[in-house]
Amino acid sequence: MRRKVLVITQNLGGGGAERVLSYLSLYGQDDAEYVFGILEPIIHYPFRSKIYLLGDYKQGSVISFLKFLTRFYKLVLHERPDIVMNSATRGRNLVTIIPNLGFKKVLLFSGYPQFKGNKLARLQYRFKERFLYRTARKLICVSEQLARYPVEECGIPVDRIAVIYNPVDVDRIIEQSEEPIDDALSELFSSPHIIATVGRLHIVKGQWHLIRVFKLVNEQFPSSRLVLIGEGPLRRYLEKLVTKLGLDGKVVFLGWQNNPFKYLARSYLFCLPSLREGFGNVIVEALACSLPVMSTDCLSGPREILAPGTEYKAERLKEPEYGEYGILMPTFDGRMYGAEDPTWQERTWAYEIVRVMEDPELLKRYRSKALKRARDFEVKKQVKRYAELFLQL
Repeated sequence: MRRKVLVITQNLGGGGAERVLSYLSLYGQDDAEYVFGILEPIIHYPFRSKIYLLGDYKQGSVISFLKFLTRFYKLVLHERPDIVMNSATRGRNLVTIIPNLGFKKVLLFSGYPQFKGNKLARLQYRFKERFLYRTARKLICVSEQLARYPVEECGIPVDRIAVIYNPVDVDRIIEQSEEPIDDALSELFSSPHIIATVGRLHIVKGQWHLIRVFKLVNEQFPSSRLVLIGEGPLRRYLEKLVTKLGLDGKVVFLGWQNNPFKYLARSYLFCLPSLREGFGNVIVEALACSLPVMSTDCLSGPREILAPGTEYKAERLKEPEYGEYGILMPTFDGRMYGAEDPTWQERTWAYEIVRVMEDPELLKRYRSKALKRARDFEVKKQVKRYAELFLQL
């Protein structure tokens, strides 16, 4: 029997988790009926589901939250879902306090909590998280490593955890990668050494480290170019850093792109400088474009994608590690730098990028395996796992 699933999320913008929800809408409707309630009117990806705007609420305002809760109840009474799945961090409070009204609660846990504070505040936060997670019938984690957090840090029983990797529409990516690029960018992509990265321009993505790395690489390969695809609050800071480093015209910001794949397919190397990832959709998307990948060994997805079955090192990795499907690198320290001397992690990255540029056979071997690995995360296979899980609840 098909389940009706009401998905609560902050918005349907351009992030990796939002792309997963788009795939559930596009490919999962035959096995489950998906309906979406969003807090913000932001929609970037295609959907073929009903979408309701719940509106946001003011943090700390009881009246604002009660109004929001009323809108949520109206939606539940109207749609009568079997399952309410929440993927919005703010919405977890909502899913916690509401009575079930005949539905089961599921949380989609797609990334590590971003927490800063003293030890007492951290303990309070952990206690809150423990309470929140225990209210859900299932906690869906997007990687095996990520699944350890609620078990080890929050005491959630293992049988409450399910791991489902993020789906990727490989065939569509291949199709989009073959689309022509704008004439204005044809000269840029005529460079033989395009280093590309995709992600929101946000502190957790660490793009400033990659820009500082590229400064050293460009000194060895003056024809190389760095292309950043994505938009976000750090753009102004990153642009100023580019100017300070004398890289104007060599580092290019393409902003958010509906089709980033046509640019990835014309690049030489994909680099992911993230400080943290839940899964790392963009790695699989780059692999689907047959693009070799170099990534930080950050928590939690990159290692499971590029070197499955190997031991997590995360902060302990000090030198390049050649995984079966890509190169894992030390994670950056995350400090906001200007034009001062590079860190040891940045020097290590720069040295390795130069080395692989001088050894094209190495990247050729990775390129030959990329598409095969991407198909392990094929969209229909992963989306079906959601429906199978819902049937078990």
